[in-house]
Amino acid sequence: MTVYIVAQTLNNSRRILGQVLLNCSQVRYRRSVAFREYRQPHFKQKLLLSLCEPVFPRSTLPTSEKCGHLRQQPPVPDHPYDVLLAADMTEELKQSKLVCLFHQNQMSSPDQRLLSNEFEHQGMLLRYYNRDIARICLQDTPYHPMLHFAIGYPFTILFVSNLEKIDRIFKILRKYPQVILLGALVEHRRLITNDQLKELAKLGDIDQQRAILCNTLMIGQQQMISTLTHHTNQLGQLINSRHQEMEKKP
Repeated sequence: MTVYIVAQTLNNSRRILGQVLLNCSQVRYRRSVAFREYRQPHFKQKLLLSLCEPVFPRSTLPTSEKCGHLRQQPPVPDHPYDVLLAADMTEELKQSKLVCLFHQNQMSSPDQRLLSNEFEHQGMLLRYYNRDIARICLQDTPYHPMLHFAIGYPFTILFVSNLEKIDRIFKILRKYPQVILLGALVEHRRLITNDQLKELAKLGDIDQQRAILCNTLMIGQQQMISTLTHHTNQLGQLINSRHQEMEKKP
């Protein structure tokens, strides 16, 4: 490749001063670009780094005190229809011995109707509530822990009046994988998991289990009473027999 060196004079005239011959060759970089990977620090170094991270205290001031330009909004009254549904939910809770809580994935309306019908044929009620209805019904009550399950819409609850129908619940749920059983409330007292509910289904009727337990406790009590009164009864029998023998003698 030839390069001409050009000089410019005052009168804007150009002339060639000389010639320079340059040999240029293009070199292609064939290797891929190697990026430097980030090396994870050692475990002890990670511990030191985590200890050195600053921990900022969480501010406990309300938002109205942090910024003076904010105004506290007035409380929004509950919708009258939500209040009526919350009252209906309260009545169902009082009348049910078992309350099942579900997580429902995307499901078509016909499938929801079929699921509700199958439960109603077995004497169980499947209801769908929103978080506002659950808050009105469960807040400041013994059922307040159930609010942790009301994280989405709909809040699906199954009301069961008899504990003997637990096997039927699992049988129906096998047909609808969109509905997942999370837990249950047994006799208004205890929240149990899905596995514990399966174990409860194997025990049968809770009244029958209570009768068996009372019978077992009574057997121990009767055995203890018989053991304590054994020597006394034996002594009484010996005295009676001796008294009868003395009466028979002339």
